[in-house]
Amino acid sequence: MKVHHIMYYLFFTEKPSEPSIDMPTSTPKEGDQVTYRCSSTGRPAPKLTLSYGGTSVPEGEIQHLPTVDSITLDSPETTTVLTWTTSAKKQMNKKSLMCEVYDHPTTERRLSSRTMTVYCKLTNGKKTTSRAICC
Repeated sequence: MKVHHIMYYLFFTEKPSEPSIDMPTSTPKEGDQVTYRCSSTGRPAPKLTLSYGGTSVPEGEIQHLPTVDSITLDSPETTTVLTWTTSAKKQMNKKSLMCEVYDHPTTERRLSSRTMTVYCKLTNGKKTTSRAICC
C-alpha cells in the first residue's frame, strides 16, 4: 500500500488600505530637502508607486519597505512604507502627489493624492526672500 502526502497551501489576502500620504509639516522653500511618505497596509504587503504632476518618481529615488522583491503571496499582513527625499523645486508647487497600490492579488487598486506647496525664492534688489508661493 502506497501512502501519498498531499500538501495544501492557503493564501489569505486582505484588501490594502487606502494609501496615506505624509507631507512636510511646514511649507518647504526651493532647495530645501523634503521627505514625503506614503503607506498602506494589506495582506500580502501592498506594492506602492509614487508620482507627481503625472510623472513617476524614479525608483532610484525611493525607498520601498519592505522591498518589492521580498513581497510574496504568503507574506503576512504588513504596512508598506514608501519614502521619497528630494530637493523642493518650484515645479512641484500645486502639483498632485499621488500614491497608488498596484499589482495586489485582490486586484484592488487604491489611490490617494495631496497637493504639494513650495515657497519660491524671490530676489528683490539684494534681498532674497522665500515667503511667496510659487506659481
